[in-house]
Amino acid sequence: MMIDDPPADAAPVILPNGPSPVLPRWRLAVGIGIPFCAVDLALPWLDRVRGTILGFPVVTAWLFAWFVLTSACLGTVWVLHDRHLGDDD
Repeated sequence: MMIDDPPADAAPVILPNGPSPVLPRWRLAVGIGIPFCAVDLALPWLDRVRGTILGFPVVTAWLFAWFVLTSACLGTVWVLHDRHLGDDD
C-alpha cells in the first residue's frame, strides 16, 4: 500500500458535479490547441505585417498578448471542466 492510498474501509468520495461531460480532447483543444495555433501558425503571416501596436511590432505585440490569452484558455478549461477535481486526481 502506498502512502497516498486511502484505507480499505474508507468510503468513496462522490463529487457533487460528477465527471465532466466534455471529452478530454476538447479540453486539450481549448487549453493547448488554440494557443498553439495562435502563436505558431500565425507567426509567418504576422511577420509580414508592417506597423506597430503601442510602439511594438505587430508580431511582438501578438506574442505578448498570447501570454495572457494562453492563461485565459487554461483558466477556462479549469473552470468549465476540471474545477471539481481535487489536486490529487
